Amino acid sequence: MIPLRPVTKTPEQSSPSKPASRKFSPEFTRAFTDPEYREKNRLKATTAGLAENKNLTWKQKRFISELLADPERNLSQAALRAGYSREDQGLWLSRHPQIAPILEEAKQAQLAQYEITEERVLAEIAKLAFFNLGEMICENVAKPGTYGIDPTKLSSEQKAALKEVLPDKLVFYDKLTALQLLGKYLKLWEDKQTFNQQFNTIAYFDNLLTSGGAR
Repeated sequence: MIPLRPVTKTPEQSSPSKPASRKFSPEFTRAFTDPEYREKNRLKATTAGLAENKNLTWKQKRFISELLADPERNLSQAALRAGYSREDQGLWLSRHPQIAPILEEAKQAQLAQYEITEERVLAEIAKLAFFNLGEMICENVAKPGTYGIDPTKLSSEQKAALKEVLPDKLVFYDKLTALQLLGKYLKLWEDKQTFNQQFNTIAYFDNLLTSGGAR
């Protein structure tokens, strides 16, 4: 049973901090960093449609192979490793009319391999966005009158919201971040922002015309 206690933030915790770096599971990272796996990616990049495409240069093919072998899909670094002199060329290459379809095909193949679908991603984000902390709190049988959270009594969906289990506390994922992700996906604020911009523009010109007419 994890007891409830007041949370006090230190100055370091209260001040803005840099966003945490992306983390990948050991299996996922090993799949991309293993030399044999990287070599297979390079072979795929030269055989799966690339060798037949005579319009692509050797450096363009190398860019694709380097990008496919990178777990973070860093366009700038892939371009540099392929021999390009500028980092911004990675974005340009990824939008190349003959390179973009190859990257998209590789992306879809990888998503299928890990069973990553839009519905599954949204379902996982929804678990973080809509978990109810109040439903997790229960009375401590060992100490009547006190309350806490028993990790063993959490449902699978509630456990999905757990970020870390420490000896004296449970750390949950940020609900607000998850809600913001869903809001952006549903475009809840884009239409409102567009409307406000249009309204402010109309009000500005209306005021301008009114002022001009008064003179």
